[in-house]
Amino acid sequence: MRRRSIRRAASFVAAGLIIGAGTVGFGTGAGSADTGDRTLTLRVHSAAMDRDIEVKVRRPADASGPRPVLYLLNGAGGGSDIATWWRNTDVGGDDDDPAWAASDPVLNAEMLRGTKLFISDSSGLPGPHDRIDDGYLLNPTPLGLANQLMTGGVIEAAVNWCTQNLRNRLNELGIPATYDFQAAGTHSWGYWRDAFHRSWPVLADGLGLPE
Repeated sequence: MRRRSIRRAASFVAAGLIIGAGTVGFGTGAGSADTGDRTLTLRVHSAAMDRDIEVKVRRPADASGPRPVLYLLNGAGGGSDIATWWRNTDVGGDDDDPAWAASDPVLNAEMLRGTKLFISDSSGLPGPHDRIDDGYLLNPTPLGLANQLMTGGVIEAAVNWCTQNLRNRLNELGIPATYDFQAAGTHSWGYWRDAFHRSWPVLADGLGLPE
């Protein structure tokens, strides 16, 4: 049970933690297509699922120097439906696999020392983006809003619990971080966009770029 909790904590905290710009992947590149508008579509082969997965890469407008690159992974369901890595792959391993503890940011918080950290999440309570007319609601219907409120609320509440544990551990170790805890908001795109904008001063500082 303890390892299962570690596994969940690692998964939830990863959803609420922004450390820098980059990507980690499993598989080999299978091809790419350039749309000409700074967006590159990569086809990455997943050995676990035995098929190609499209990954959108948003490149900087000015590539003359170091700039952030966004890797937009599939998963519009936010992990709340069957289109999840957990269901479709065996990457995670068994509940007693030591990889869960090795990937837990709370257990391995000391490794974050010296890294610019922006840690953000919401409470799970309804917020300004939880409206049927919100432009970031994936399914702008009463059912879609209900799903965002219920499923997104439960997920974000769990994220908040795990992220508070991470903050407590970082404080114990004296590791500084920028915290962005919102009183309201569900696990959904509008809030992630807002948090990304708020994170830019921290990311820019870490990358040595002007705000």
